[in-house]
Amino acid sequence: MKILKNIEVKLSEEEIKKIIAEKIAGELPGYTVEPEDVTLLVGTRLVGCFNDEHEEAYFKCGSVHCVIKDEEG
Repeated sequence: MKILKNIEVKLSEEEIKKIIAEKIAGELPGYTVEPEDVTLLVGTRLVGCFNDEHEEAYFKCGSVHCVIKDEEG
């Protein structure tokens, strides 16, 4: 018998923004990236056919505003 364990993790918008900001900051040394610098865009699209057709939300894209750290200030 093979027993599989499934875990569902629910993240808030702020948690997702924090994860993205930390990842981008790690990839771009010298830049400051805060969670409030992350913008997430959710879109909707039609799925299904005929009587089964309905709108579905999906993660469309995101953008991150990165700022170079000022060493003088």
